[in-house]
Amino acid sequence: MHISDRRRFLRSAAILLPAFATKPSSLYNYDASRVRLAFAGCGNWGRSYLSLALRRNDLETAAIYDNSSRALQQGARLCRAAGKRIPELTGANWKGYTKILERDDIDAVVIAAPWKEHYRMAEAALMAGKHVACGAVMGTTMEEHLRLVHLSRKTKRCYFTLDEQNYQRPLMAASQMAQAGVLGEVLHITAGPSYLHLTPEHEEETTPYPQYPVMTAMKMLDMDNSALSMQVMPVTQEYIACKRHPQSGNYYHVLQEDTLNMICLTAQSGQTLWLQHSTGNNRPLSADFRITGSKGRWLNAINSVQLNGIWQKDVSLLTLYDHPRWQQPQITAHALALEDFIQTLKHPQYAEKAVSRSATASIINLLAKAMTNSTDKIILPDFNTL
Repeated sequence: MHISDRRRFLRSAAILLPAFATKPSSLYNYDASRVRLAFAGCGNWGRSYLSLALRRNDLETAAIYDNSSRALQQGARLCRAAGKRIPELTGANWKGYTKILERDDIDAVVIAAPWKEHYRMAEAALMAGKHVACGAVMGTTMEEHLRLVHLSRKTKRCYFTLDEQNYQRPLMAASQMAQAGVLGEVLHITAGPSYLHLTPEHEEETTPYPQYPVMTAMKMLDMDNSALSMQVMPVTQEYIACKRHPQSGNYYHVLQEDTLNMICLTAQSGQTLWLQHSTGNNRPLSADFRITGSKGRWLNAINSVQLNGIWQKDVSLLTLYDHPRWQQPQITAHALALEDFIQTLKHPQYAEKAVSRSATASIINLLAKAMTNSTDKIILPDFNTL
């Protein structure tokens, strides 16, 4: 992005914030015993949440929308296998989606479509009076983010980000450990994509999809997005790379050090959150997840804690601080994300903050792209005030 374009983008954010401002109000409190869902998209990601929804007695799948007839039939098979009735199956064009939104027997829409469709689908759903659960990208412009925050407030309908990255078991255990003071005062956190999903190949297609569990990291640092400053800068640090063995062809991971572009968020307290900033769908390297405190640090990739300068395997520590939610039978990160969406619908004190957290998590990567090759420092938009 050219410097003039970047400045125009950042300037528009400052102008638009007061234009969309409105007094916050309590969101709609959904108190029915069963939430009736429509799935907008039934690819791999959508089906993972559909499968979970079909296991719950407090959820009913009323409709599935997808442009692929094969995806629709796969969704129907999941319903049949779960012993549930086949919901309305529709697709092929936008009219099929809007037809679903006109139904009075649908309370919420799970948007599992490609990220470029998220904004349009979410806007239509909110305007139709439906709650929204969506992937990590809210929109592709500042205007779109502000519009959805404004609509959520105005319609009193929840907008929730379904992002299973934030529910990884080691991260939740490490969060418990940090809160217990094992690492002392948490000073900063580094977060990147999970090294477990790395491949040696690197596709250079630019995508705004965040590849880091930002909501978990911000919660650990007790950060809201009020007066958070943001900067993009090159940093020399350790990272995990994925290699392919020249003879066996097997993948393996190595720890290396180099200069990476990182997003730095700084709170008024001085705590910092470093997020890996890179492009491409498949990343050959990862800053992974690490916590640095005044008494020690924790590194996810090597499953170890350093206390008083001594490294020790933290298997016992993670077991000791394993989050209670992960001790439920057959629990998964996807299941925890879906559960939080349902609980958010039922508790307005959660719903009021859900849309602002979603907007903050989504806008970071978009702003970072605009700030690349710049020394600028900006203040993140405070979506809590909209």
